[in-house]
Formats: sequence, structure tokens, C-alpha cells
Amino acid sequence: MANPAAVNEPGPVRGFLRRWRWPLAGLLGLVLYALAGYVLAPWLIARELPKIARETLGREASVAAVEVDPFAFTLRLTGLRLKDTDGSLLAGLDELYVDLAAGASIVGRALTLAELRLDAPYLNVMRGRDGAINLLHLVPSGPAPAAEAPDAPPRLVVRALRLSRGALDFTDALPADVFHTRVGPFDVALDEISTLPDATGRHQLAITLESGTRITVAGDLVINPLRASGEIGVQGPFLGLLHRYLRDQFQFDLAGGTTDIGLRFDLRGTPDGGVEAGISDLTAAFRDVRLSAPSAGEFLGWSELRIAGGALRWPANEVSAQAVTLGGLILRARLGAGGRIDLEDLLAPAEAAAGTPPAAPADIAPVAPASGSDWAVRIGEVSLADAALELTDAARPQPVQLTVADLDVALREVTTEPGARLPLEAAARLGAGGDIRLAGTVALLPEFSLDGELKAEGIALAQAQPYVSDIARIAIRGGTLALDGHLASGTGESLAFEGDLRVRDLDTEDMIKRERLLAWRELALDDLEFQLDGNRARVTRVRLERPFGRIYIARDQSTNIGDLFVEAPPAAAGAAEATPPATPAPAGEPFRARVGTVRVRNGEVDFTDLSLPLPFAARVEDLKGEVTTIDTRSTAPSRLAFEGRVDRYGLAQVGGEVRISSPTDLADVTVLFRNIEMAPLSPYTVKFAGRKIARGRINLDLRYQLADRQMVGTNKIVIDELELGEKVPHPDAVDLPLGLAVALLKDANGRIDVDMPVSGSLDDPQFGIGSVLWKAFINLVTRVATAPFRLLGSLLGMESEDLGRIDFPPGRADLLPPEQEKLLRVAEALARRPELVVEVPAAFDPQADAAVLRTAKAQALIDQDLAASGAPESGRGLEKRTRRAIESLYETTFPDRDLGELQAGFQAPPADDPQGRPRLDELAYLDRLRADLAAAQVVTGEELAALGTARAEAIATALTTVGQVPIGRVKSGDSRQVTVRDGAWISAELGLAGAH
Repeated sequence: MANPAAVNEPGPVRGFLRRWRWPLAGLLGLVLYALAGYVLAPWLIARELPKIARETLGREASVAAVEVDPFAFTLRLTGLRLKDTDGSLLAGLDELYVDLAAGASIVGRALTLAELRLDAPYLNVMRGRDGAINLLHLVPSGPAPAAEAPDAPPRLVVRALRLSRGALDFTDALPADVFHTRVGPFDVALDEISTLPDATGRHQLAITLESGTRITVAGDLVINPLRASGEIGVQGPFLGLLHRYLRDQFQFDLAGGTTDIGLRFDLRGTPDGGVEAGISDLTAAFRDVRLSAPSAGEFLGWSELRIAGGALRWPANEVSAQAVTLGGLILRARLGAGGRIDLEDLLAPAEAAAGTPPAAPADIAPVAPASGSDWAVRIGEVSLADAALELTDAARPQPVQLTVADLDVALREVTTEPGARLPLEAAARLGAGGDIRLAGTVALLPEFSLDGELKAEGIALAQAQPYVSDIARIAIRGGTLALDGHLASGTGESLAFEGDLRVRDLDTEDMIKRERLLAWRELALDDLEFQLDGNRARVTRVRLERPFGRIYIARDQSTNIGDLFVEAPPAAAGAAEATPPATPAPAGEPFRARVGTVRVRNGEVDFTDLSLPLPFAARVEDLKGEVTTIDTRSTAPSRLAFEGRVDRYGLAQVGGEVRISSPTDLADVTVLFRNIEMAPLSPYTVKFAGRKIARGRINLDLRYQLADRQMVGTNKIVIDELELGEKVPHPDAVDLPLGLAVALLKDANGRIDVDMPVSGSLDDPQFGIGSVLWKAFINLVTRVATAPFRLLGSLLGMESEDLGRIDFPPGRADLLPPEQEKLLRVAEALARRPELVVEVPAAFDPQADAAVLRTAKAQALIDQDLAASGAPESGRGLEKRTRRAIESLYETTFPDRDLGELQAGFQAPPADDPQGRPRLDELAYLDRLRADLAAAQVVTGEELAALGTARAEAIATALTTVGQVPIGRVKSGDSRQVTVRDGAWISAELGLAGAH
């Protein structure tokens, strides 16, 4: 019988198992875990991954190999590919490697990845013709789940995330030319990325674009809460790639161009789920950019566009920069036949293709506009440096090119704050000559306005030649324009200028005769005020120095002036019929012009008449004079006073007054010629009388008065030493017995003195000034005498009875050219008679001379007051200061008179004012004040005697210095009161006496 104890004892195997059951269980589990990790898990991943892709994405996926290390907690996928429905590769990567830090995950209670690596990731992004993006098709359609309050993010830590050799293909089929580019290779490095609160990681990104542009990003990253900061850099030809993508939206091509951008960024989330972003330390440079178009060639380019010290805050909507500079700009524009500049088309967005543009796909939500206030912009300086502009006017038969070089513009303290005035400086050089500078301020908001000082020098007038040729056959051979003044533009007045204008060294040529036509040394407009919208212009003073003009009458009686104008080509009949008649614009306020004074100095006029049987030419030199204030709204007339020399000793004067606003209603003009040689006038006498003039001198006093379109003229002609020459047949000559007529008309002294009155109405169609004067001239010629007469008598052996009468204008003591010749002849007579002594009186007229001296005294007081006030030589503001000076002197001189009451007498509504508002006729009012001030001046007998003495000294000096008469033969006479002769001359009658 067996032993019971032996039966209950375990066997060796059972004992071993009992003793090692837990270690064996652990070993078994480890083996199963290893099998599951090394074998089962890779098999399941390789099997389920394509299934999941098929079921969730509708796409085929594959993986070349799966490796799992259950003990190292690593996963490695190689050859992962995701294909699109058409079989093309949608996404993929060469290798995915995940290293789970299990211990750290347990200790830190957060999923911790020691390493997450993607090698050669690839993504293919496409937008089809319908505007749909292929990646969005991977998102399941259907109603979006109801929004839920966001939970705390899962606890995740990635100590090292690496993407290397990445690539992205982007294809957009929406443009007319399908766009394709590859982004990559790109590399991403993220360190210590964590969803744990306030855990800071580092990120680095480097992307290379197809064009070679390299983009780098580096900085810190906090996921919970969201914060990111760092630096971004962009280097390379980025603009070319961007333009290639947006080519359909532009009318131009972009060539060249490199980009260099560096900035710091700051991004953070807000408690309400929004985002705040900022950029600082922005520096950007876009270099060597060129824009061109087939129709315009290269029309825009620059060397460098630079932004320095840039910053941006969003959603605060703030943008700032220290400086924005555009250097080496070249801009070419073309003005077309319709008056449209080609830049309007070249830089405008391209028109949409015919038909309805494709609508955005339904699965793309529209982007809502950013909320918040308008953007606030502040830039320290915006500048344009070394720019060049080329404008081609192709609206003409021959295109004209205008160029601007060395254009520099600086706009400082730029801001979008309404009403801010921005300092502005600009300078440019015109390609054909001239420099322009502008300094002032400009406002951009709420309305544009400009206020600055404009200075232009040396602007060549020849630049306007193509436009002058459209209206006249005149060649501009020289001349420059200069401006110096204040320029303003704004809502109240689109263009206003106040300052000085100069046109220097003008020289023009008659393109038909190839002769000098019009020229001057300087035309100066002092204190010019011009308002475009105000429809007015005002000039305090106009000065014309050394003007020259040529008048030419051809054989067919045409003139060079008439031949110069170009007739506009007739419009095509079809165009005339197709174009409806334009509706006339409503009549506005007429243009107002006011010129304070016009002064001419050292002028010259060249006159030629070839329509006569004998060619005739005359020249007026040393032309000088002035026109007083011209006002198109004033009833007061403007006064004329001009004087010039004809040949060597002839004199021409023009004086009087004309109402510029209505010359046919009020005009009183006097034209005076003295000591004019008649021999050169033979061509005219041949035409009208059939006789030449052998010799003679003529004096003309011509006066024409117009009042209410009625003209009354008086023409006084005095001829000395006239001798008729030979007869010359002419078909238009009047057959008169000239010899007999001269014998009947001459007086006992051999002088012909004729008055020719002219009168008539300008409204009478039978009345013509030319025909009336022609008849008067015929009457004069028929009474010309050839017999000589005496002035000094047999004692002097000289002719011409007025040889010893020296004429002076009232108030003056200078010798006029005719009087200088008289004194030379007196000197010749004295040389032949050594026993004679000439007596020179000190002549003056107490009335006529005193009137001129009183006027001069009043003007001297006005000038003295102006000089004391420091009036500038440019004349700017001179007219206003002159009025204040006159009124001040008037109140001092007449303290018992009220200027207001005096002004009331000159208040009247202008004829062109429909509202009939009274306005002060300032010109007539100041003329009254000047007249009263002149009348109040005192001229003493001593002053009149001194004037007479000055005249006597001028005569004596001319005889002794120019005529070489010994001083002992010139005797000063006593003061002598005389009466003005012919209303214009103070005559000093010379006397003769024996030497003893």
C-alpha cells in the first residue's frame, strides 16, 4: 500500500512551475508583448492604414515597411504614400520616426515624445478650374458639429520634432496659364514643444522656393497659452515668382528683382479666443525691379525700394516705419490720342474674361473683413531719390518727349491723422534745362492740400516748341522761365500762385523768313497772384527790358504776323456728323485781370515794307515808357507814356489814356514824331503821290479820342526843309500839281504847317481810320513845299526858324535827341561866325512846370513811405503797401476829410456782377487821392528858377562839350517865365549877341 504522504507531494515539474510561476508568467507576457510589438503591431499598422485611408479619405494609401520597437517605444514607417482618386501622388514621406519617452510620460503625466521625425515629407496641393482645392475634399462633408466650449488641450510634450527635405507641389488651374511651383526643400526644427502651461519651446524653419528665394523663421513658441516670437528672413527673387502666379491680373511683365526682408514678430492669443500680432524691426529691400509691357516696353523700374524700422500692431491697426525710400526710379508714360495716359491701363487690374467668373466653391467659407478702426500709419520719412520721368506725348503727329531727371522728394512725419501737415521737400531737373524746387507742407486727409514755396530757374522755353508750332510758325531759339513764390492747392482753390515770374533772354525766329521776330532780355512780373478757380490774375508790376519786335509787310501786302499763324486742319465730314453739338457751358464770372504798372526800357522795333515801289525800312530804338494800372473791371483809364528814337536824331512818343475794359468807349491817345527824316519815306510818297522826297524833316502830332464809339482825331503835321525829288509813275498815285500846291501852301518862312481833323462813328460801316488817314495824307503831300527858309537869318547863314528854340517837356531838364541836333547846328553856325555869342535863358512855366513838380513831390513822399516800410525790390505786396502809404499820407495832409466818405463816391456794382453788389473802383479811388496829394504840394519860385537854371546848364553843356563852342561864347541869361507851347513844350529861346 502506498504511502499517503508520498502521494500528496508535487512532482518535479509541478514544483518547478509552482515555484517559478510568476517569473514564468512575466516571461510569457514579455514574449507575447515582444511578439505583439515586433510582429503583430507592424502587421496591423500595415494592414489597417490603407483601410482607414480608404474609408475616411476615399484615397488609396500604402506603406513600404513598419517597424515597432516595443521596448524602445519607437515607431518607424517608411515609404508612406497617399494617392489621389486619379492615381497621382497626393502626399507621402520617406520615413516617419516616433520615439516615445515612456518614463517621462509617466512621471510628467503627459505624453512625451523624445523625438518625432519626418524625412522627405511631400504634399501635392491643387486648385481646379472650379476653384476647389483638392485637400478640402479630404474633409468629410455634412453639417458641422455643434460648437462646444473648448477643453483644455491634451498634455503633450515633444522634445525634438524634425522635418527634413520636405517638398510641396502647388498647382493652380484657375489662371489662364496653369500655375505650378514647388516649395522646397524645407526643413523644420522644433524643440521642447509642449501643451503644458507656459512651456516655452524653440522653432526653426527654412524654406527654399522654386525661384531660389529662401525663407527662414526662428524663435520661441508657447502653445498654452498661445505665444510665438522670433525672427523672419526672406532673401531672393521672390517678386518674380509672385508675379508669375498673379500674371493674369496684370497687364505687365516683371523682370529681375531681389527681395531682402528681415523682421521680428510677436504672436499671442487673447482670453476671448482672438489673436494679437505684431511686427517690429522690419527692414525690407526690393532691388532691381523692372516692369514692361509689349505695347510700352520697359515703363517702370527702380534700383531699390527700402523700408527701415518698420512695425505693425494688429488688431490695434497701427503701422509705422522710420523711413521708406525709393531710389533710382525710372518711369515712362505715354499720352495717347484720346488724352489717356497708358499707365492707367498698364497698372490697372486686368479685365475678367468674357462670361461669368467661376464662383468660389461651396466648401470655402468667405473671409470676413477684419474688424476694428481704420489703420493708423506713421512714417518718419517717405522719400524718392534720383528718380527719372519720361513722358511721351503721342497725341501729336510727331511724338514729343519730356523728361525729368534727378527728381528727389522727401515727405516727413507721414501720418494718416486727419488735418496733419506733412513737411515736404522736392527738387527736379528738367531734361531740356531747368531746375525746380518746392518746400512746404502737404495734407493728405481728409482732403488733399498743398502749401509751399516754389522756386524754378532756367526752364528752357524751347521745350514748348512742338506746341508753339501747332499754332504759329515761330522758332524759339532761346529763353528761360523762372518762378519764385508761394504755391497752394486745396479744397477752396485747386491752384493758386503768388510770387514773381521772369522770362529771360527770349529769342524767337520767323520760320518763314528765317529772321529774328520777337525778343527781350527780361520780362518780369512782380508780385503775381493767380487763382485758377477764382478766375483772376493780378500783377503789381510788369517790367520789359530790351524788347525787340519785327514787323514785315510783303509785296502782296501780307504781314509776317498774319503769315505766322497755322490754320487748324478741317475736321473730317463724317466725324463732324457723328459728333453731336456740344452743350455750351453756363456762363460764369468773367476772368479778371489787373496789372499795376507796365514799364518798358531800351526797346527796339524793326519795320520793313516791301509792298511799296521802293523798299522801305525804319528802326525805332531806345524805346521806353510805361502803362499805368490796367484793371478789366475798373472804369478808370490806364495812362500811356512811351518814347523812342527814330534813326539818329528822330523822336517818337506815344501818350494818353485808354479804358482797357472798353477801349472804344474811352480812349485819348497822342502819337508824336519829331525830327523824322523824310527821304526814307519816299516809298510811301511814290505810292500815293508819284514823287520821291529828296530831303526834309517832319514833325507829327497825332491825337485820337474815342468816346462812346465816336472818334475825333486831330493830326498836326509840320515839315521843314522839304524838297521833292523825281517823279516815279505808280498806278495808285494821285495826279496832282504838287509843285503849284507847295508854292501856294508854304508860308513866308518856308514852313508847311497842316492840321488834319478826323471824326466819325466806329459803328458806321463806311468809316475806316485807314481810309481817312490816307485821304489826309494825300492832302498833306499835295501841299509839301521844296523851297528853303531861314531860322537864324542872314546873320547865321542857317535855315529853319526854330533852330534857336530848344524844347523841354514840363518838369524836365534833359535834352531830347532833336534838341541835341539843333544845338549841334547852332555850334556849326557859331564856328562860322566867331564874333557871335549865344545867350541861354533859364526858362520855366509857373503853371505847367509846377504841376509836374507837384506830382513828382507827391510820388516822392509815397516812395519815401514805402522805403521806410522796407518794401522788397521784388515788388511782392507792393500794391497793397502803396495803397496804405497813399491813404496814410492823405489822412496826414487832409485830417478833416473822411476816407470812408471819399470811397463811397467810388462804389458801384460792376457790369458783370448779376447780383449788383457795389465794389470799390480802387484804381479811380487812388487816382483821386494822388491828384489831391499832388495839388496840396507847394512848389516855390526858387524851385522853378532852379529848374530853369538846370535847363540853361544842359544847353550850355551841350554847346561847350559836344559842339566844342568856347565857354566864353556861351552866356547865361536871366530867368524867364514862358507859357507852355502846344500844351506839351517849354521852350527856351536862344539869343544872339556880339562878342563885345
